[in-house]
Amino acid sequence: MFNSHFEQLAFANAIVDKTASELKQLLIKLASEIEQLPPFPGAMFTYGIEVEPPTGSDLGCILVGEKGSLYELILNFDDEALARDGAPTETRNEELRPLEGDAMEIIPYLHAAIEAVINYLDNDNK
Repeated sequence: MFNSHFEQLAFANAIVDKTASELKQLLIKLASEIEQLPPFPGAMFTYGIEVEPPTGSDLGCILVGEKGSLYELILNFDDEALARDGAPTETRNEELRPLEGDAMEIIPYLHAAIEAVINYLDNDNK
């Protein structure tokens, strides 16, 4: 079937890429079943479903957002607004950073996101 180890590696890479693509499509399909995303726990302006990061992840809060997209939630605080006792909405910045990476990196996050969305659809959304 294969003439070289290079061809075997190329075949393995193709399987990984296809797996990532299929998981992404499944996540999009599942997310389309959600009428309105819930408020993200602890956030003031962000809506989405919390995803438990895979073991060993160095990322913070991961969430499933609109149309099944994956994001890392980055919270920043305006020190100047805090110093002048600004309102919580003035002191806080919530940034959604799209989760990107190659197929091998993103597969564990896609799988965790699928689990989170299924859990939400089956339990939390009742």
